[in-house]
Amino acid sequence: MAKRSLSQQLDELVDAVLAQPEVPEPALPPAEAKLAPLAHLAIRLRGLPRQDFKTRLKTDLERSANMATKPVMTTKVRPIPEGFRTVTPYLCVKDAAGAIEFYRKAFEATETLRLPMPDGRIGHAEIQIGKSRIMLSDEFPEMGAVSPPSVGGSPVDIHFYVEDVDAWGTRAMAAGARILVPVADQDYGERYGRLEDPFGHRWGFSTPLNEDRAQQVRETFYVATPYLVVADGAKAIDFYKEAFAATELMRLADPDGRIAHAELAIGDSVIMLSGAAAEYGRLSPQSLGGTPVTIHLYVENVDALASQAVEAGAKILRPVQDQFYGDRSGRFEDPFGHVWIVSAHIEDVTPEEIRHRLDGFMSRQAPAERQQGPTKRVKPIPEGFHTVTPYLTARQAPQLLEFLKGAFGAEELLRTTGAAGGMHAEVRIGDSKLMIGGGGAWRGTPMPTALHLYVSDTDAVYRHALELGATSIHEPMDQNYGERSAGVKDLAGNTWYIATKFGPQYIPEGLRSVNVYLHPRGADGVIDFLKRAFAADEVARYAGPDGTIYHAQVRIGDSVIEMGEAHGPYQPMPTMFYLYVEDADAWYRRALQAGATSISEPADQPYGDRKAGVKDPFDNVWYVATPIKHVPMS
Repeated sequence: MAKRSLSQQLDELVDAVLAQPEVPEPALPPAEAKLAPLAHLAIRLRGLPRQDFKTRLKTDLERSANMATKPVMTTKVRPIPEGFRTVTPYLCVKDAAGAIEFYRKAFEATETLRLPMPDGRIGHAEIQIGKSRIMLSDEFPEMGAVSPPSVGGSPVDIHFYVEDVDAWGTRAMAAGARILVPVADQDYGERYGRLEDPFGHRWGFSTPLNEDRAQQVRETFYVATPYLVVADGAKAIDFYKEAFAATELMRLADPDGRIAHAELAIGDSVIMLSGAAAEYGRLSPQSLGGTPVTIHLYVENVDALASQAVEAGAKILRPVQDQFYGDRSGRFEDPFGHVWIVSAHIEDVTPEEIRHRLDGFMSRQAPAERQQGPTKRVKPIPEGFHTVTPYLTARQAPQLLEFLKGAFGAEELLRTTGAAGGMHAEVRIGDSKLMIGGGGAWRGTPMPTALHLYVSDTDAVYRHALELGATSIHEPMDQNYGERSAGVKDLAGNTWYIATKFGPQYIPEGLRSVNVYLHPRGADGVIDFLKRAFAADEVARYAGPDGTIYHAQVRIGDSVIEMGEAHGPYQPMPTMFYLYVEDADAWYRRALQAGATSISEPADQPYGDRKAGVKDPFDNVWYVATPIKHVPMS
């Protein structure tokens, strides 16, 4: 006998209820156990004068039966969103909009999503190249998102297998890419080329030379494959196996034992890796001081995998939590410096809804003074300060303060007791602020520095400084670079290059009244460190035929630091800086990754800043600070 459907059983049950005499326990046809209680309830209600009772009864029984047999969620969300693979490269670029246009021209990319931020930067974008999505965003140094120029390179290549590598290389060059390895046949059975795009990211392209090799890689045609450089290839392979359940597919070693090339499968994706080898241009994140490429990893159970990764040695950068765009994700750094976003997709959200939710998210993140009053949130740079503030320290701090007031017209803004004893003062000269510390009970080491001071009349300020006790370095003279300048040394050993720019404006565009001037040994190294540690932009460089840097300018935030290679009487003068940033903890970690050593870990200070201290490889001291509350100073 054929099994009766649930609908047939319900029909029979309703008919039986209506046909039975009104006795406590009428005879009913057989019914599944889950329907019996509902039938007995219906018996008690059948006498009600309702013409539509049969219809209502069947509907209610059917609804109850369905609810008893179905879960509340009738559809399961794929842990990997439609169009994605397990592994997705996430690029940080200095000009995301320009990069999207380049990838469109060079790689026939299609833009699938763009989320602009209120300041005009692209917070997140997605493009499709072949079978793969690639994520990208503009730089957000305050959040640790930096581009290849800021890091000084990249420890990650993006590799594609394509059907015609020559055509891809030609198109990329026409769009503006720089060839690193010309397309050529390789002895491992592929025709391969490598290039760098205008934004510093590196791409490799291969076409198999024979059908056997083509068959091996057929599934990876037009799939973006991250190629990671790690300090220790063998240890990295073991880590990825333990942390991400990777399966080793291939391992090739150099004669010295370093991993020359390896391939691992993670989910439906492959990652490639090699050990660091500077002589071949293979640099790890530790060597560069960071990475501009994040690896996005979709998994079934993000919480379980995150715990597994941390147990294997990963560091939590952002704990796992639900995100407004439909993922549950966390951000981690592996023991080799590569950054991973580990995610599970928990909700399908349309691009329109993502934009709507982003607007809501940004409104919640807006400065609290617009919603809760001005005291709820503190500006990341206090009023009147700039990103970089020179901090002059001297045994004769009070006398130095008086000298600056008399010689350069400095305005005293604050004088109090410093955290280490002695005096702490803040002064304004023109459009710039300086901090001064020392004197009294202070037992620190003085750090005199060199400063470029722009004034309206070099000769008058030079004479006045000498009258107040400064010693002359050189008298006023016209310079071939468009300034009249003089030099003095104050009583605390600080060097002041006093200058007036020719023309209607005596301060050059982009500079301020007071600018720090460094004389390091190895200016190239200082510039590289500042790029990696503090997202500095190189503004200008004037070098000799031998590469010696005579003059350079780098911009950090809204401030410029000048420098020229140490020579003759101009020798290194390590400087103390106060650096205001959005997130002192993040920038402290970044500085350490770039090669700085810790002086003090981030900590809240009684004067309202959260501050950390580092010393860079050139002995400059940086106090990285974020204001967290307003504290009146007196």
